[in-house]
Amino acid sequence: MEYEVGKLAPGYYADLIALDKSPLNDIGQLSAVWFVMQQGKVIHHHEQDKSAVI
Repeated sequence: MEYEVGKLAPGYYADLIALDKSPLNDIGQLSAVWFVMQQGKVIHHHEQDKSAVI
């Protein structure tokens, strides 16, 4: 596993979130997540929120 983590590259696993703007300038950006990737697979995308009932 040590050769499958630690990089953003083809063939590697990644846990990350994608944001529209930097949270370093505005911590509130963490509430506007575009997508979540876990173990190299997108598990949540902002497009899914359009059909969500709140």
